[in-house]
Amino acid sequence: MIRIDKRAGLALALFLLAALGVWLYLRLPPPSLVGAWSNQAPTNRIGFTFREDGSGMMTIGGARLDYRYRFDRGHRPSWLDLHAAPNGAPVTIKAIAEFPSNNRLKIRLPFTRTPGERPQGFPADDVENTILLTRVETAP
Repeated sequence: MIRIDKRAGLALALFLLAALGVWLYLRLPPPSLVGAWSNQAPTNRIGFTFREDGSGMMTIGGARLDYRYRFDRGHRPSWLDLHAAPNGAPVTIKAIAEFPSNNRLKIRLPFTRTPGERPQGFPADDVENTILLTRVETAP
């Protein structure tokens, strides 16, 4: 019979508990993009609405942009494509998105100087193109 000292047994038990916790965490469903989101700023308020049928709208102050969206979780960070037609000219905004928590959504839009290119990550110093949103209500 093999004898395991108490410290090795405790370390093994802690490892198994941690592995079980990671396994359970990975089985949780990811947060849903569907709903209404806002930066909740007192001025320059930005809002996004994502509906289950793939439609949505973005509001910046009093301006509104309707779009169709595609959210691809197969990439890290996730790809978020907004297909819109402002002034009748079709355009695709290639953004990225991630959920810092269940009720928070971070979106990074393409740079204004390279509008057709998708951002690759979320640099901490990019406050111009990154929007941090909070879920505010369930979309109709």
